[in-house]
Amino acid sequence: MATDFVPLTDVPRKIKELTGQDDVPSYNVLKLWGYDAKIPVVRVNGRLGIEKRDLPEIAARLGLSVPSELAA
Repeated sequence: MATDFVPLTDVPRKIKELTGQDDVPSYNVLKLWGYDAKIPVVRVNGRLGIEKRDLPEIAARLGLSVPSELAA
């Protein structure tokens, strides 16, 4: 799982890279969404983050479009 873990602090940048869009919520917004179970989050060694495979789903929940070849 460690290689699939993306720290929540890196998620905004990863979503920007995935979608090519700049209007991505901040770390603080994503943290609150995680606490409210609006996005899937995991805790590894005390750090809050996501599993890499969840990036397209999180982008979609944020209303951001993901290129179809990357969504699968």
